[in-house]
Amino acid sequence: GTEGIYANGVDITKTEGNTFWVTENGSDGNTGESMQDAFRTIRQALVLARSGDTVHIGAGTFEEIFPLSVFPGVSITGQGIRSTQIKPTAATRTQNGFQFRGSATVQDLTVREMEYDAVNDRGYAFCFDESTTATFDRGPYVKNVTVLNFGSSVRLGINSPDDPFGFSAGDAGRGI
Repeated sequence: GTEGIYANGVDITKTEGNTFWVTENGSDGNTGESMQDAFRTIRQALVLARSGDTVHIGAGTFEEIFPLSVFPGVSITGQGIRSTQIKPTAATRTQNGFQFRGSATVQDLTVREMEYDAVNDRGYAFCFDESTTATFDRGPYVKNVTVLNFGSSVRLGINSPDDPFGFSAGDAGRGI
């Protein structure tokens, strides 16, 4: 049958979920099922991750094509705000970063180097995915995360010494 096996009210046939690994020296041709067989991109792990799954991101700087869509119930965990750095590709620096499709968790990492697109209201490190009708049993958890953005004047090398992060350019990426 399709019924579970219960012990003290808990269905013991349900598994905890899959774990996917992402490292700087991984390959998207790998299975992602261990650190030794890790993916190279967070995007590849998120293509597979569903409710109950965890994506572990190793130490390093990961340049990703934004946006990254996060399904409900997925947990994304870096190695720490100084160890795991995520930044967009040059072509996607004005896109949103992580787009939640429901309740999810992102923790222990830094999102950096995004720029804000005022015309399209894009450039948020974390936001809800507006292309889906998401329902939430709880809000997304974003914890132990740093968002470190700067204006385009820093990238172009034209920011003034009294504006080291280029905020006067008005296009520094947004947080949430």
